[in-house]
Amino acid sequence: MAVKNRFLVAGGFQGELICKSLDKAGVSFCARTTYEDNAITNAVEINESVSGGPRFMAANYDSGVREYDMEIFQQMNHFRFPWPVNHTSMSPDSKLFTVVGDDLDGLLVDSRNGKTVASIVGHLDYSFACAWHPDGRTFSTENQDKTCRIGLEKLVLVYSHSKRKHRCCSIYPFLIRWTVPGGG
Repeated sequence: MAVKNRFLVAGGFQGELICKSLDKAGVSFCARTTYEDNAITNAVEINESVSGGPRFMAANYDSGVREYDMEIFQQMNHFRFPWPVNHTSMSPDSKLFTVVGDDLDGLLVDSRNGKTVASIVGHLDYSFACAWHPDGRTFSTENQDKTCRIGLEKLVLVYSHSKRKHRCCSIYPFLIRWTVPGGG
C-alpha cells in the first residue's frame, strides 16, 4: 500500500489494484493486473512522471512492473523481467528505477524504455525492498541475507559504460547490517 499526494493505492494477492482519491468519495480505479497463478502485487509506489503527472508503479510476482497514469487511470508501461519482482522504486527525477526480486542481482532500469542500465550485485539471497534517497543519486536495496546495500547511481553508470557491460561487481561504498537495538 502507498499513500502520497492525496491518493491511496493498494495491491492484492490475486494481482488486484485499487486506487482511491482521499479528496473524493468512492473508488477511483480498480483492476486486476493479470490472471496468472503467481499474480500477487508485492509493492506499489506513487511517484511523478518525467513530465510531472501523477503515476504509480506496481511490482508483481508474475515478473512484471506496471506503470499507471493516475489522471486517466490507464496502464502506460508493462516491463517484464526474468524473475518474480518483489519491489521497485522510482528515482526522484523519474528517469531510472530499481527492481529487486527472486534473483541475487537487482537492476537499475531506464524508465522511458525499460532497458537495463546496470545490474546491482553483491547480495547473497533474494531482495525484498529498494528505495531512492531524495538526493536522486543514492539508492539502497534490502535483502534476506540480512544486509542493506547502498549504491551510488553515478558509480553504477560510469562503471557500466566504461566497461561496456551491464553488470557491475562493486557498486556499493557501504555495507549496512541490521542490529538489535542497543547492539551497536
